[in-house]
Amino acid sequence: MALGSGGFTAQNKILPGSYINVISLSAASASPGERGTAALALPLSWGETDRIVSVSAETLLTDSETLFGAAYDDPALLPLREALKKAQSVLCYRLGGGAKASSAAGTAKYPGTVGNELTVSVAADPDSDLFTVTTRKNGKIVDTQIVSAASELTDNEWVDFSDELPMTENAGIAFTGGTDGEVLTENYQTFLDLLESERFQTLAYSGTNETIQTLFAEYTKRLRQLGARFQTVLYRYAADSEGIVNAGNAAEGADEGAAVYWIAGLLAGCDVSETAFHTVYNGELTLSASFTNEQLEQAIENGVFLLHKVGDQLRVLKDINSLLSFTDKKGVLFSDNRTIRVSDGIASDVATLFAQTYMGRIPNTAAGRSALRSDLIRLLRAMSDSGAIESFSADDVTVTQGDDKASVSINLAILLPGAMEKLYMTCVVQ
Repeated sequence: MALGSGGFTAQNKILPGSYINVISLSAASASPGERGTAALALPLSWGETDRIVSVSAETLLTDSETLFGAAYDDPALLPLREALKKAQSVLCYRLGGGAKASSAAGTAKYPGTVGNELTVSVAADPDSDLFTVTTRKNGKIVDTQIVSAASELTDNEWVDFSDELPMTENAGIAFTGGTDGEVLTENYQTFLDLLESERFQTLAYSGTNETIQTLFAEYTKRLRQLGARFQTVLYRYAADSEGIVNAGNAAEGADEGAAVYWIAGLLAGCDVSETAFHTVYNGELTLSASFTNEQLEQAIENGVFLLHKVGDQLRVLKDINSLLSFTDKKGVLFSDNRTIRVSDGIASDVATLFAQTYMGRIPNTAAGRSALRSDLIRLLRAMSDSGAIESFSADDVTVTQGDDKASVSINLAILLPGAMEKLYMTCVVQ
């Protein structure tokens, strides 16, 4: 989030920055930024605490053991696999924490029950004064070191060694005492606080705890007012907000709201020129998706994001958010997620362009404003070429001095193309 950002009702801001209103038409190098990042907080049994880790599909495949203490196909990592079906990366935060396992060999690198899977063995070399110290996880060797004394050991990705490790041959010293901490509302608040300095497109919470759902919803609304550009996917939470996507499909198993992970990945990875409408579900979950036409119509009218059966596939019914209360400034277009992606993208790109190139660097003169306008036109033409907007003209952009000598006022108009969703045909047979 840029310093000095968000919307404005009057040109009276104190902080330097960019203040951008995106509204409906009443009564009815500059280049687009990349998308593709979702953010999740998960109760895991291994990994760093109080830190957000960026994970790609490749990273999850190759490094899931060291990052999270679990194999790629472990049920605990299903949320990450679901989100990464469509997202390029996930900002993952480990919830809970707990106690670290320990033994005479040392202490587990991180808290959690995975630490109880560790053993450290010592083998003496009969021909020298050296010892081979081997760390294993569930019997699998994860580190081997040859030393003459415990003090020479280097901490590895699993164990912080003790200088008191007995250098006598043994079959393996087991670690015990590792526990997973209870997940509290405060843990989610810490995650959200850390997330404020990150750039991402979607956030998700799968639970049904109303306190935590409200925490996520209010966080989203507050940060969007301050200029952050992301949407949050919640399970069956009618927020009446363009920033909240209300996921309606129930998943089999303990995590009933798990569909939010795939949806968050889908919306994060969806380009501003694309719609998620009719996308085929390609995840691992078994979702409730048998609805009557009346139920599907009601879901759309209620602002519920649903997947429904089309033959033997599940497809997105409509790419919508939970906004239902429409005004002159936020018309029905703002219930469409593609509209939000385009408007959020423009607002974010303009704020980045201004902060990196103009703010504090370029004089607020006719020439400076002309340069800013040229960059804005170039950015919007790139969006037009990609199909995100249509019928764009340079005349749609004006840049003037604001109410004081330090302010710049920008006005622009965009036209969003629609995606083909309905076909009406009249066939006359003679």
